[in-house]
Amino acid sequence: MRLLVHSTASGLREIDFPADEAIRLAGWDGRILTSEASPFVPAGFSAWELGTSEDVRAKANEDYNKRSNNPVGVVPGQTTFVFATPRRWPGKEAWAAEKRAENKWKEVVALDAENLAQWIESAPGVAAWLGPLVGSVPTDASALETFCEAYRTATKPPLDLSGLLVARDAERGRLLGLLQGPPRVIEISATTADEAAAFVGACIQSLPEHERDPLWGRAVWLQSNAGLRAIAVSARPLIVVSAGDPQGLAGHHYVRALSSRGSGAVNAIELGPQPVSALVDFLAAQGLDRNDAYSRSQEAGGYIERVRRTLFAVAPPPPDWAAPAAGVAVSAAILVGEWDEACEADKAVVSAIAGVDYEQFVRAITPFQSGPHLWLAAR
Repeated sequence: MRLLVHSTASGLREIDFPADEAIRLAGWDGRILTSEASPFVPAGFSAWELGTSEDVRAKANEDYNKRSNNPVGVVPGQTTFVFATPRRWPGKEAWAAEKRAENKWKEVVALDAENLAQWIESAPGVAAWLGPLVGSVPTDASALETFCEAYRTATKPPLDLSGLLVARDAERGRLLGLLQGPPRVIEISATTADEAAAFVGACIQSLPEHERDPLWGRAVWLQSNAGLRAIAVSARPLIVVSAGDPQGLAGHHYVRALSSRGSGAVNAIELGPQPVSALVDFLAAQGLDRNDAYSRSQEAGGYIERVRRTLFAVAPPPPDWAAPAAGVAVSAAILVGEWDEACEADKAVVSAIAGVDYEQFVRAITPFQSGPHLWLAAR
């Protein structure tokens, strides 16, 4: 509910929806202050009670009577009482009208499953987050927060997202600054597209809660352009993170997660290596032996994503470029690093190392030139 409010409420000034263990404490399930009304959040101060009981009317009456007798820190005459349930309740309008007639509260509102479904539809970022929890996943779209959790737990031990921010204060500040501005295309190039996407999540996660939740509620990981339809209905700008092209997407922040060097555009951010000593400190804090952490960081050249790939809990399948038909040529390209295609001597050396003629070598590596190991394309 907190994410829905953050994603859709207009003029939001205050919000308090306890989560986790805090929901067991006495008090309102939620309190909101807005300067203007939106379709599902009333203007002004509103106090919320949430109920999942099968007998919805009985639960609504129980909460209404309890709060009318003990409003717990709110002034009923200045507050809208909201009761929400994930169950269908055909009698909600009649119940709300009945309670309004008592004139105990400024206003009384009841929301049921139909209202919540419409609300979620208007907030694709929240729908993508909620989908895996209820067994309904939008096509090729998921919450960035969900993607980042899978990224974090893919290693043994799990690595906190904060590792992606080690010695990257400037990059973090730049991204957050761009996200606070008008919708635009932002490029982030990293060792892998997954690292670039997780970096966006790490930046969001680093913020205070009141700034973090609104961004999580708007952040979506898009696996392909097939998922565009699922998010196009959002009335508010989303933060769409994807490795694809932002075709047909307007009015939203689009973060291109690249596993190659960026285009050099104005809004491009490149995630380079990090100081080995800083990586060692981070990895040791995650539970790795310092000597092991140093060895892995040194071998990875300070690239945290390369370290991460040595810690996968389940070994990933070999990449396409490792297939025998391409592996030798790609390995030669990685070994050479850079060469000048206008220089016959360079081409001859590359051909000799690859063990094939240059044209055959180029055909073999072309499909992989945007991959994480071939940043250094031919010059």
